Amino acid sequence: YRTTESAADIEALRQVLGIDQYHLLTLSYGTKIAQVLLRDYPDGIKSATLDSTLPLEVSYDEESVSNAYLAMQQLLDQCAIDSACSSTFPDLQSKLFAYLRAKNTDPLSIKILPPDTKDSVSFLLSGTDLFGYLSNVSTSRLASVPLRAKQLLNGDHEHLRQHMRSRYVLTGAGYG
Repeated sequence: YRTTESAADIEALRQVLGIDQYHLLTLSYGTKIAQVLLRDYPDGIKSATLDSTLPLEVSYDEESVSNAYLAMQQLLDQCAIDSACSSTFPDLQSKLFAYLRAKNTDPLSIKILPPDTKDSVSFLLSGTDLFGYLSNVSTSRLASVPLRAKQLLNGDHEHLRQHMRSRYVLTGAGYG
């Protein structure tokens, strides 16, 4: 599926449901679909609100990974030049990226106990998965990234387990 096909599906659904016009509210990637809807099917849209707009020319899947990687590098570079951070987390960037590369070939096995069950569930997490865990933080929690990275490097996976358990609860069907 592509953005244009998703927009065409929305337009087809509007017609099948007999909706003359609708108010469109979108966020992030949905704003790309909204732009295509506005361009290709404007008659069905009464109003549109686009929050955190992605331009049509942006390839989110390609650019989000490189942007997250650059942001992580910058964060760890800042840690390296801050005396308190660098003494607490020496050589964190090279150690972390080496660890993540290693986990892409030898994934980390993690068990969690989902709520309301007696049986644990096992997961194999690649370096890419672990990078996602570390980089998927709000700006208010950026300062916690070096500590979370050090915990991973030291084999302390309790916070990771808590994170996965909360995700398990949110999805209702597993981590994802």
